[in-house]
Amino acid sequence: MKKTISILCAASMLAALVLPGCSGGDAGSSAAATSNASGSSAAAAADVPKFEDIQFPDDAPVSGITPEKDDKRYAYDDMSKNYTVDIMMSNYGTPALAGDKDPIRTWLEKKFNVSIKCESLTGDDMKTSIATRSASGDLPDLFMAPDQATAKNLYEQGLLLDGKQVYPYLPLVRQYVTKNMVKYTTDEDGGLYCTTNYQIQDGVWTFCYRQDWLKKFNMEIPKTEAELMDFAKKCTFDDPDGNGKADTYFMISACNGGSVLDGMNGGFGTMYGDPAVHVESGALSHPNFNGVRKKVLTLLHSFVEAKVLYPDWYTIEWSKAQSYQFNDKIGCVYYPPMTLVQQYTAAKSHAAGDESVWTCASEAPIEGGKFAANGNPGFLWCWSKSGFSDEGKLKRVAHMVDSCEFGGDSFFETIQNGTDEEWKAAGYPVETPRTWKYNDDGTFYFYNASKGSPWSDNTLMTATGPWQQFGLIVPFQRNSPTGDDPQMVKENVAGNKLQDIESKEARWPNTGLLCPISDESVSPGITDYVNAQELAFVTGKRPLSEWDAYTKEWLAKGGKKIIEADAKQLGVPVPDYAK
Repeated sequence: MKKTISILCAASMLAALVLPGCSGGDAGSSAAATSNASGSSAAAAADVPKFEDIQFPDDAPVSGITPEKDDKRYAYDDMSKNYTVDIMMSNYGTPALAGDKDPIRTWLEKKFNVSIKCESLTGDDMKTSIATRSASGDLPDLFMAPDQATAKNLYEQGLLLDGKQVYPYLPLVRQYVTKNMVKYTTDEDGGLYCTTNYQIQDGVWTFCYRQDWLKKFNMEIPKTEAELMDFAKKCTFDDPDGNGKADTYFMISACNGGSVLDGMNGGFGTMYGDPAVHVESGALSHPNFNGVRKKVLTLLHSFVEAKVLYPDWYTIEWSKAQSYQFNDKIGCVYYPPMTLVQQYTAAKSHAAGDESVWTCASEAPIEGGKFAANGNPGFLWCWSKSGFSDEGKLKRVAHMVDSCEFGGDSFFETIQNGTDEEWKAAGYPVETPRTWKYNDDGTFYFYNASKGSPWSDNTLMTATGPWQQFGLIVPFQRNSPTGDDPQMVKENVAGNKLQDIESKEARWPNTGLLCPISDESVSPGITDYVNAQELAFVTGKRPLSEWDAYTKEWLAKGGKKIIEADAKQLGVPVPDYAK
């Protein structure tokens, strides 16, 4: 069974979400130097906290850290010396812009007195490149690990700095790093094989409902399982679009033939308890054995039995499923609400009133339910030992990276393809201005004119996109409440309102980070078996009365090894049922 760590795939959804706070309890967050801006080494050392003194927050912030205009935080960095830094980041197949054609790189080089060599690759190509370059002793100075195992392996080979050496120089970043995120990147001997921060698009998904259908049914947004089923049946059988045909449904799911909890069904996986393998009262708690998974599958089975899901709910893929929701045939979706409003109104040619079709709630649609955990590990940044043998260079690059975080003075210059000033300085024509702003509630927005700007060119947009991976946090992003098009402004305000509602939802703690072991890595082939059996339970081909028999089968087919590995990882005894 897949562990639910709630790590959303930034690469797959970034195209849809690149559209468009509370302060962590960090004893070293201010780190204000009392010397001049360049900072003597003695003064800087006194103001940079020891790693052991940093108080990482228990939970991820629900809004951005209040911006500070305080260059003294970086007094540890003597800006007079120039350094060359080799950076490798993940991209979508579009190469980085060469030379001074990249306005963001050019701006960073000038601001931080560095010379940057930047390479952007797809995830698969990055894995190959990292392997090749590590074998030849030529690792990039700073790079995104393609996965956790790669970062850990390189660290254990002695090729990477311990993150404990880096975090003291990241006063902003570390306020977005939870205790569990630190544990997630810690090896068995207590070393941190990378640094990380709040996931680029963590926690932006929720259940959205057709507001016009709710009104037609004289219903409120569902808050209990019974109310949800009532709404589901009315969506399917009460002709909400009024065309006299039986062609509307509650949900469509779009599992694409994978797990029954893939696609939009994924939102139900957290409704009956913490879905991650975790520790309760000193004992291992596994969703197969604590009732959580069975309850989720029982709910999905009730949807199938009631015939409220689109018939092809399991095999249809995401883009095809979208056509049904945009053509008014689906009553509920699990979606980023701000993006849903944008995509729906665009599909409807921005007709007046369509911005109000969808709504969402801060409460879960199942009593006692919560939403997926936030505080995901985000991108894993590796700092090579060979690249940072000079501590001055480490301080400079850390200073640059930290200033790109939300609240930093390089945030807007690196996210969402930069500012018009950067593009003008690089020689690109900018006909229409771009605006950006930190909001008082710990959010931010951009306003981009649709024409007359270089970022309207998709190639330029994707080529400069990787820079945003230092600091963009989509949950804190809102659409512009101002603009030349009144209808677009209405749509933006409507989307922002729903995103604000979503941000208040109760979520599970990200205990899954403490047990990141993949079931498939321990027992190869077990995922296909689990997917087939869970589909059988949901469709009724296998009765849920056989759940206990299934869990025994699961243990025999490799589940015991998985439980043993989980127990070892969490430092608790193996439960009797798995012995």
